[in-house]
Amino acid sequence: MTLEDHIAKHAAHGGATAIVCGGERITYSRLFADVARRANELGGGRRVVAFPFKPCIESIERYLAIHLCGCVAAPMPKDATQDQLDRAAQRFAHCLLPADAADILFTTGSTGKPKAVVWGNATIVANA
Repeated sequence: MTLEDHIAKHAAHGGATAIVCGGERITYSRLFADVARRANELGGGRRVVAFPFKPCIESIERYLAIHLCGCVAAPMPKDATQDQLDRAAQRFAHCLLPADAADILFTTGSTGKPKAVVWGNATIVANA
């Protein structure tokens, strides 16, 4: 079961609060509706979508929508340039990712050179 499956399950039961960010609140039903709309706009296809992750509900919706439409999310620093986003996505354009791949996280570790770590849906749900 994916994180998006859990959100859909909660959305079916009404208006419980899903996220509080700053002074903004969003219910599970509104969250899932917004995520579904964004997923539809993204289209399908198994590809990596790199995007700047900012501490806001919009970024969370984008992240979830990427998964919902079957893509792999590559959250990047909030100040990432378009060139950095494009390079991150292109890096994996021709890679065969595991079937359960949901996220690609970048870390510099101890070497200072960016490395990619692939997380599956089970890992995301276990850490949610």
